[in-house]
Amino acid sequence: MINHIDWEGLAQRLKTSRDLSGLTQEESAKLLHINRRSVQEHEKGAHPRTGLIKRYASIYKVDSHWLMTGESSQGIVTEDAAPYGRTSEVMVDGKAVKITSFEPKSDAEQSEPNILIREALAAIMEKDRENHRLRVKIQELTEKLATIRLFYLTHEAARQQEEIQPLLKQLDIPLDTNKHGEKS
Repeated sequence: MINHIDWEGLAQRLKTSRDLSGLTQEESAKLLHINRRSVQEHEKGAHPRTGLIKRYASIYKVDSHWLMTGESSQGIVTEDAAPYGRTSEVMVDGKAVKITSFEPKSDAEQSEPNILIREALAAIMEKDRENHRLRVKIQELTEKLATIRLFYLTHEAARQQEEIQPLLKQLDIPLDTNKHGEKS
């Protein structure tokens, strides 16, 4: 069960998965029974329904959990494709991620496609790490901003009280009385 969809990273993972699958936006749209503009909008950040995300995962042959969250316990490639490849684990943000890679049959097959796939997966994992670092930094800055706001409000209240005291003395209102004029 998925508790949270990483909307920020979903668009990038959709585009990267489509590129790695070799499909165009038009071909993806036909397989998904949607229009090309929808595919384009999802790759730019529009939020598709969960069922559609699962269909994207199916046609791109990637794990739907990874596509939605950026995390994977099943691996980048769906289980039906795994028997044809070699699965290995890598660490991403302290979590083990399984990646299925495909062994080439000859030196000619090893050159471009496998190198590009490895580079693309490394780039995706680096982006996920960078997004995590940015979320942590945003949280830290939000907490610092709250502290600064509290300090400012406290300082401003003290400054206003200093400005009011001479006026209260001029009006002959004692400073140590409550709202009913009684000494506290």
